[in-house]
Amino acid sequence: MKNNIKLLSKFHLLTLTIVITNYISIYFLGYSIEFTIILIIKSLFYVSGMVLYFFYRKPFNELSFYFSIFVFGPLITIIGWLTLYIGMFLTMLYVIFFSPWGKIQEEGNHIIYRKTHGFMNLSNEYRITEKNTVFYEKIITDFKIEDENPLEIRLKTDNDKLRVEYKYEKYNSEDKNQLGDTIINVKRK
Repeated sequence: MKNNIKLLSKFHLLTLTIVITNYISIYFLGYSIEFTIILIIKSLFYVSGMVLYFFYRKPFNELSFYFSIFVFGPLITIIGWLTLYIGMFLTMLYVIFFSPWGKIQEEGNHIIYRKTHGFMNLSNEYRITEKNTVFYEKIITDFKIEDENPLEIRLKTDNDKLRVEYKYEKYNSEDKNQLGDTIINVKRK
């Protein structure tokens, strides 16, 4: 049994030497061992390191720490990937279902909100609501501003009519930046 462990240790050292020599050869000479062959050698290197961990783990010393990297390294990597993908999935769920509307302006009992799609991306979707009570708002309308990035948005109420006024900046190849303003008359749902 001890001869097999020594033989496996020498095999592990040989595969390590081949892998390091291949990296040096790539860096200085620009030549490499054929891809499938080096992949097989790297796989044998990792598998032999995993197997040797179970033989060298007691008593725990520098050699057992070295071989533990082959067992716990991939586990930590897999846990990290799962955490990353679970985090991205939960972020997508938040953006889809719980994406907040940020208050832009309040005019009387009317409020204009802007929908956000995550913390890095603002959209040009807006919603105008009317306060009915402390807890409830009636949605008057939703609208979207296309092709323009509003710099300033104001909600104006005249009697029973609502107007949205906004200033925007548009890129023009001649003037570089062109300022404009638009008025939208809002129809109630």
